[in-house]
Amino acid sequence: MQKKTMKYIIHYATEKDVDKRNISLAAKNKADYIISSLNRLSFVVEVISPSGSKSSVAQKGKFERINGQTTLKTFNSLGRKNLFKRVVDYFYRNFQVLFYMFRNLKQDDVVLIYHSLALISIVKIMKLFKKFKMILEVEEIYTDVIMGRRKAGLRNKELNFFKLADAYIFSTDLLEKQINNDKKPYVIINGVYSIADSQVELFDDGKVHVVYSGTLDPRKGGAEAISAAEFLDANYHIHILGFGNQKEVEQIIEIVEQVSSRTECGVSYDGVLSGEEYSAFLQSCDVGLSTQNPDAAFNLTSFPSKVLTYFSNGLNVVSIRLDVLESSSVGDLINYYDSQSPECIANAIKNRKRIEKEVIYERLKSLDFQTQKDLNNLLNADVNFIRE
Repeated sequence: MQKKTMKYIIHYATEKDVDKRNISLAAKNKADYIISSLNRLSFVVEVISPSGSKSSVAQKGKFERINGQTTLKTFNSLGRKNLFKRVVDYFYRNFQVLFYMFRNLKQDDVVLIYHSLALISIVKIMKLFKKFKMILEVEEIYTDVIMGRRKAGLRNKELNFFKLADAYIFSTDLLEKQINNDKKPYVIINGVYSIADSQVELFDDGKVHVVYSGTLDPRKGGAEAISAAEFLDANYHIHILGFGNQKEVEQIIEIVEQVSSRTECGVSYDGVLSGEEYSAFLQSCDVGLSTQNPDAAFNLTSFPSKVLTYFSNGLNVVSIRLDVLESSSVGDLINYYDSQSPECIANAIKNRKRIEKEVIYERLKSLDFQTQKDLNNLLNADVNFIRE
């Protein structure tokens, strides 16, 4: 009997190419976990990545093996030298993806698709000409993030796109309730339930090391995390590990310099890390911060992926109080604060409940086991759902 197969369309890159391809590190971490989960269910996974070049330098597409059960296909990208070239590159990559899928997609293949506004047109065209089973991975409703005149039209387009799926992987129960009106099969996976490999710890100075990790988008709370240092003493150090555009990075560095001059608490911007370096840094810290703006629309349904990344590396977590977190499977392990102010964040850090790593890891093991069961049930919800 042939092994079960699945195609997974997502903007993805291997560890050695994350600096070359335009991808989300948070999405990659979640994808790695889902791929591992599928592999453990005996699936051979083919990752198909439409990711473009991260810079003006062109990137050549290739086929490579990630592990014994997983391969990755990437495509040629012209680079991002200017707006014209970015637009041409977008359509060029889409054409390559469509051509590849038309050649390789078989009747009743199962395709897992990471929901992205950039993929809607490709998937719709594929659905017109190919009969395949579509599982849609929905992490958030992206038009909850978009501002401006284009929002209304894009939102209708996005909501209608969700209806094309045969089944779903949602990041939260609240997303499922909002999207899955036809009660199709689904699984809830908040984030990464695996336990990170133990790394060499970097800090041994007796201080409490606090880390904010993630996007430097002003709506995601990096600046508030830095400002909390003004209400902490020399026994603490706040680290910012983040990615963003040049302007966002420059703004964060400026805020770090300003706050550092007004407090004895250590404050530093430590750049962007990935892989083992990233895990080693997190495991050397004591507390992970999730300081997103509670009034942002996307926080009503999307799960802050950094929370489970912190838990995966054994950290205690301090977060703004959000319904998606409180109602989640790890909600009782989180330290909450109720007002998005630097002083409230600092107080939550100082007064946090200390949860042993063993307790956190046991919870993750239990959630991972349940996820395997749920995925297996989802993929066998219809006897004709899986292609062998």
